Amino acid sequence: MAEFQFFWPTRFLFGRGEVEKAGGEAKKLGRRALLVAGRSSMRRMGILDRVMENVRSSGVDVVLHEGVGPNPRSGLIDEVGEFAKRERCEFVIGLGGGSVMDAAKGIAIAATHPGSVWEYINSFSEFSEVTGAALPVMEIPTVAGTGSEGNGTTVISNEKTHEKSFIKSDFLFPRISIIDPGLTLSVTPGMTAETGVDIVCHVLEPYLTRGTGFSASVRITEAIMRVVAENLPAAVADGDNYGARESLAWSATLACSPLRGLGLSGAGSLHHIEHMVSGWFDVSHGGGLCALLPSWLKYLSGDLREKLEQFGLEVFGSRDGIGAMEDWLRKVGADRTLADMGVDRKACRQMALDTIRVYGRGEKSIPSGSRRLFVEDIVNIYEDAF
Repeated sequence: MAEFQFFWPTRFLFGRGEVEKAGGEAKKLGRRALLVAGRSSMRRMGILDRVMENVRSSGVDVVLHEGVGPNPRSGLIDEVGEFAKRERCEFVIGLGGGSVMDAAKGIAIAATHPGSVWEYINSFSEFSEVTGAALPVMEIPTVAGTGSEGNGTTVISNEKTHEKSFIKSDFLFPRISIIDPGLTLSVTPGMTAETGVDIVCHVLEPYLTRGTGFSASVRITEAIMRVVAENLPAAVADGDNYGARESLAWSATLACSPLRGLGLSGAGSLHHIEHMVSGWFDVSHGGGLCALLPSWLKYLSGDLREKLEQFGLEVFGSRDGIGAMEDWLRKVGADRTLADMGVDRKACRQMALDTIRVYGRGEKSIPSGSRRLFVEDIVNIYEDAF
């Protein structure tokens, strides 16, 4: 029997050319916006100037902050939050990939709440609550992967402790998200592959549970994974394949939306384990997932043999779910190892300890569906991923 609550207040504009409506949507949120972007790619491709001009032409003042990198840092978010406050910004626009969109949400907190944004991290046993004072957010994704445009979560890193975790609140749902698949056409094959794997991992984690699960959510999850499995190779091979990009863009939004895992109780520990890798070594989140995914699946396979067979059949047409996944990773050029990502093997135990401390809520283990993972379990997963 399934029991859940569902809340999805974001308004979406989806389609080619929809980014041209950014200005009209922005003026519904306020008169002065902070536009957050990455380090250089949006400006280099002309997308930044295009969006700024569009928003300004609607009568909205735009204050710009560029320079958000992978795994956005709490210190930077605090600084930009103070900047937004000084500049009297009324809302935030995130233009970029998952790190930029997450940073925009973090800044919406930092500009309106006391203390550091790190004090609002939900995974710790004690944390401060985000309130309705948070600035409204508009998200414009330029990469199909994290799904931050469709949820109330932001993931940030602490540069002092190397911890990486999340803030989740109903007040962090974007008011408006403009998903223009045309903006993703220039994404490199490597990043396309890594972010595509992230889409699958978002729904694979709650899917991997003992028993049949809530059939409606199971079928939705399988459909999302199958769409990504079919379209990611095409997008990697030909970045201008608009049909593949379009399918990946909406799949990314659905996969990390409130639809994710409704009525399911799967092995949702892969992201937690990866967060410490990117927290310590500043690797791309998608790349870390690619490296860890096969090892994580193998470690859980003893408890989930039937479910992995179902996964393999429904997504890849093979009973060997793990083998089919490994073949697919090779096909899209996403067969990474932690060594490939520049991770120091000596750090495995420290990363495992950090995973338990950040996500264990005072326990000596973290939940992983029908079982719990202890320090040695996580160390073994890391070790196998080299």
